[in-house]
Amino acid sequence: SARVDPSEQPESTARSIAIVLQSLTAGLAGSLHRVDPAARPAVLARAVRDASSGLAVHLCGVSHVDPASATAVRAYAEALAAAPGGLGAVAVEDEPRALLLTRAARAALHGLPPERIRAEGEGLVRHALFGLAEVHAWAAEAGATLDGAERVPLSPTLARHLRGEGVLWGLEQAEAAEAAEELGARVACLGGTPAPPPHVPLLTRLAYWLRVRALDPGHDERSPAELHVVASNRALAEVAPSAHEAVLLRKDAHFAAALRTVCADAARAGGEPPPAVLAVVGATHVEGIAERLQAGDGTPRNSVRAV
Repeated sequence: SARVDPSEQPESTARSIAIVLQSLTAGLAGSLHRVDPAARPAVLARAVRDASSGLAVHLCGVSHVDPASATAVRAYAEALAAAPGGLGAVAVEDEPRALLLTRAARAALHGLPPERIRAEGEGLVRHALFGLAEVHAWAAEAGATLDGAERVPLSPTLARHLRGEGVLWGLEQAEAAEAAEELGARVACLGGTPAPPPHVPLLTRLAYWLRVRALDPGHDERSPAELHVVASNRALAEVAPSAHEAVLLRKDAHFAAALRTVCADAARAGGEPPPAVLAVVGATHVEGIAERLQAGDGTPRNSVRAV
């Protein structure tokens, strides 16, 4: 994985120690608060107008590990399709390769209860991916041969959530694409080639854990509720500025630039009233994308890919 510049490490360590000491009492107290999962919203929804095209963009901020987000995304798409102007496009956070894999995994696990997914999910997903010609082609590009489904690699994040909770990480991305196709809307991928995440030392992770719970007692990492999202983004910015830049700010700018391209294409397609665009992204990206779209922030429009 990417490494932090060694010259930044002393400053980062000092910052983490200071935040641990500052937030220790409040953070531990905040961790004792309990939030009722039943009160957790399915998505963080925000509608804004793209300053470049004038189109309405509906940002649907999701939790990648909550199946309720997937259900809400489909309902949101159906509501927009039924409204005046209709639904012109659905943009998902995934890059095209990841979306293909997630859709295959979704089909393999569809209708299974969590206990079955915990027990059999990894095998079922590997078998489904083994049946994709694209997976074999990508393996060949990497100099590998897949001689059985058990040889198909799964990302650690995907495997962990299949085994631990019986959920498919990113299910809402596949659900959004499926809904778009059923509703006759374009599917667009906002993501580029994934960059390796920055290395975050254990001390920095502890500082973040304490700081976010000091800011937001009872912090729910799975919730897309605005209170939790704001606390998460603020804590990350305070504790690990380089990670905040890499995993949040740069992605916000990239997603906003790609969305402007989607909006421009939808606007050129015409229609009166003009169609809406639905963007399905992690909840932590909603505010940053919204600010950039409304400001007409002008990053080059060359980052979106259609599916």
